[in-house]
Amino acid sequence: RQTEAAIGLRNRWNLRRGLVVNTGFERVAILKGGQGGATALTAGVEYTTSPLWRGTARFEYRFTPAGVGDDFLATLGYARKLDRDWTVLGRALYNTFGQGGKRTRNQIGFAWRETDHNRWNGLARWENRFERLAPNTSNATVLKSNILSAHLNYQPLNSVWLSGRLAGKWATDQSNGLTTSTRAVLGSVRALYDFLPSWDAGVIGSLMASNGRQYGVGVEAGRIVVTNMRVAVGYNVFGFKNQDLTSDGATTDRGLYLHFGFKFSEDLFKRTQ
Repeated sequence: RQTEAAIGLRNRWNLRRGLVVNTGFERVAILKGGQGGATALTAGVEYTTSPLWRGTARFEYRFTPAGVGDDFLATLGYARKLDRDWTVLGRALYNTFGQGGKRTRNQIGFAWRETDHNRWNGLARWENRFERLAPNTSNATVLKSNILSAHLNYQPLNSVWLSGRLAGKWATDQSNGLTTSTRAVLGSVRALYDFLPSWDAGVIGSLMASNGRQYGVGVEAGRIVVTNMRVAVGYNVFGFKNQDLTSDGATTDRGLYLHFGFKFSEDLFKRTQ
């Protein structure tokens, strides 16, 4: 535990309509319980002028007097509308930390919505992860993984929602002179019925295959408490957990759970005329 004091400055520069630059400076000083301090410099840019594509970039450099805790982080984001139904999204992250540590994460995804009828919509994503920890020590570790995920939703009636998901993960762990490879595949289905204007109930089933099979079955009841916000209580009779494959809000652990969902749209941020 330590006591520290921080002072900083953040600026947002509107260069022109749809083009924004963000800059920042922060200084942290350790008052008690630690040594040294840290200084961070940040810069970012957002481009939203074009109706067809948007891009973002952010950079941060944090350094210490001794140089042992230097950290560099860069992120890039890109989204482009291909046509009325399809959009492609991409994101990249590059991070160096400590003494030789490195982390990268690259994602590309597609979003599809049936604009004319609004019955079908889907998402698909591929993600590549790489992490290198303590390369110059006896605990050197290299983690690599690829994750594929696809979601499909169908609304045959105004009161009925059906959804399905299929995901796969391939990972390699190199540590202590050993290399371990793992594979996992996850499939799930969900049916939701709106039996009252603000109330719904559903049933969920899932299967994960990784050195054997694990099953999950549960029920859920939800309510719209305010506009675009849903609160649900559910119970999984039996289930499982995988940090990478179940990290998008789906609850597959055995037992009771509470779930919050909020729908964001452009209309949420529009000012009332």
